[in-house]
Amino acid sequence: MNIKSKRGNRKRGTHVGVVLSFVIFVTFLIFIYSILGTKIQNQTSKQNVLDNLRTKLLIENFLSSSSVEILTINLIPGTHGAAKDCIQFNIVSTNLEDIINENTKDHLKIKNESGETLDYLFLGSQNNIRISPVNSEQNAVLKIYYSQKITSNEESSISGCKNIDNDRIIRGEIREETWIFESGITSLIDRYEADCGESLKTEFGVSEGSNFWFSFELADETIIQPACREIPNTLNVYAARVPVVYLDENANTLSGFINLIVW
Repeated sequence: MNIKSKRGNRKRGTHVGVVLSFVIFVTFLIFIYSILGTKIQNQTSKQNVLDNLRTKLLIENFLSSSSVEILTINLIPGTHGAAKDCIQFNIVSTNLEDIINENTKDHLKIKNESGETLDYLFLGSQNNIRISPVNSEQNAVLKIYYSQKITSNEESSISGCKNIDNDRIIRGEIREETWIFESGITSLIDRYEADCGESLKTEFGVSEGSNFWFSFELADETIIQPACREIPNTLNVYAARVPVVYLDENANTLSGFINLIVW
């Protein structure tokens, strides 16, 4: 009888040990899941903020209202008179007043085939424009760029230019392109600097508890960045280096990078 009783006690003890071990194991799993689950959820949240910022900055901010109108004109040289490095022609009679006028004259760039920026003088009272340097006795292809984000290089005095007859100017169609402008990126960095990005967080829908920072690396490797905030020394930092093709104030096409950091 005593022997049977001892065996029964051992069985009950074994069952209790198994149940207790199972409870401890399940509790451990719940603990691990709560830690890892929170970490994974936080990682997903930060990654979403980073992805959203990339869209907001590049598409909804830098590319919005950044259109450029581009017109190509071909100049056929005359066959009489001495060659000059400055030309003049009438804007109205050559049907160019839609892109060269009082409203656009401060936001134009005129370039030759080599991409070199030319000086010009707009004479609104005479409906004329003078462009220099252009050899009046050679074929020339000029591109006119217009955008509110372009700063003109109009000269106050260009004289001694050769008049080009209207029938020697062949006008192309104006095409409109959307570009990222260097000035648009740097102005947003200035806005970030004003309050360390707090207003931009609201504008770009950055979630509460998250912060962001960005810098602009120009084609010459110069880096423009806000100085009002330091990136924290933590593992929970997410970064992206986004290549961008942009136009500078001279309408030059350049390549750089937007560096985005979220924590």
